[in-house]
Amino acid sequence: MKVSYINEGIALAWPEAMEDKTPYDIKRVVSDMLAVRTTKDVIDFVLSTPASFFKDIVNVASRTPIFENDLVHYKPVHAFRGNVLDLVERIYPDIEILDMLVVKSGELGTYVENYLLAKPRDDEPVYANVLYPPKRFYEIHFSTIETLILNVQAVLRMAAIANGEQPLNGLEIIPLKGNVPAVAIDTGLSISSDMNRIPAQHPSYKTYFSEKETKALKAELAEMGIRELCHIYHGKGHGSVFLYPEGMSDQEMAANIFTSFMNSLFEKGSELMYVGNTFKIEKTSKGFRVIDCPWPLRDMYRQAADLAASNSVKLCPHCGKPLLSDRSRGNEAMYCSRSCNTKASAQRRETTYALAASGAPLEEAIARIGSRYEQSVRRWYQEAKELLD
Repeated sequence: MKVSYINEGIALAWPEAMEDKTPYDIKRVVSDMLAVRTTKDVIDFVLSTPASFFKDIVNVASRTPIFENDLVHYKPVHAFRGNVLDLVERIYPDIEILDMLVVKSGELGTYVENYLLAKPRDDEPVYANVLYPPKRFYEIHFSTIETLILNVQAVLRMAAIANGEQPLNGLEIIPLKGNVPAVAIDTGLSISSDMNRIPAQHPSYKTYFSEKETKALKAELAEMGIRELCHIYHGKGHGSVFLYPEGMSDQEMAANIFTSFMNSLFEKGSELMYVGNTFKIEKTSKGFRVIDCPWPLRDMYRQAADLAASNSVKLCPHCGKPLLSDRSRGNEAMYCSRSCNTKASAQRRETTYALAASGAPLEEAIARIGSRYEQSVRRWYQEAKELLD
């Protein structure tokens, strides 16, 4: 998608960019989401993904006045490392930084200072600096894009664990006092950000705990700043928190988290359910014509469901992030990125050196590191011995 202006919180595109009818490939979209690690990756994802995927995500700014604060005065906290402005200046020469100089220059429309917004009878008049764009433009908020990416990564991580993958260090557990034998899991999922809907009722709420236990758990979570949203809990610094009784395995909890979240997205009567049709009817001179309308968010989560059903998601043994199985990539398919592959290799080398230094025999080093790396272990072991002599 072609973006014309950008800052830390928002990217702007003119109508011509959104008129591009290139269809999105949902398999590639989800695969690209899983590969995101930095803010640069987020920008590259936006620029490389067809505009058709963003049609239900972007905001449309029309001729009505736009508040200056809504365009440039952002204090975002990015989910991924990297500074947008620094990246744009170094890497993206075709994109202009959206700041007050651009807003006041007239490039985006007429800038009006101290515009009278309202004049109540009994109160002071309300003024604000606003912008009148000559034509509509489209706003892409990084917070929305990052949340969708994080949700895909988090939900497919749960699917992989449910299918038998072993998570590094287990699921993310929030410590509780132990007044109720329960486990609080930080899922990393953002329930309310997809189209700003309220979450549906989490079925384990009444399945696992009595009314008295639920009340005690609510009070304890509230003390930690984790509030209840329709029986799913959410707090600053956490994704949505799911509660389970002690004794359940990671695999069981991950399966329940995955199915509960995915089913609530489109379940009839669910408050989280997306609304909209996937087709339109058009009247022509020859009669009615049915037009299929791809629905990006539905397609995104459906792709996640298909990947889970086909057991196509693994966890990177180095960082624990989800990745798609791809035998065509050889050994590198074990890891989510070339960086993780390199770091894991460096760790194996360090371990081999340490074993050699401790006097452990070569056979023990091969057994510890793994027979698939025998050739490398033999080389590293010999290197270590030569350095020690």
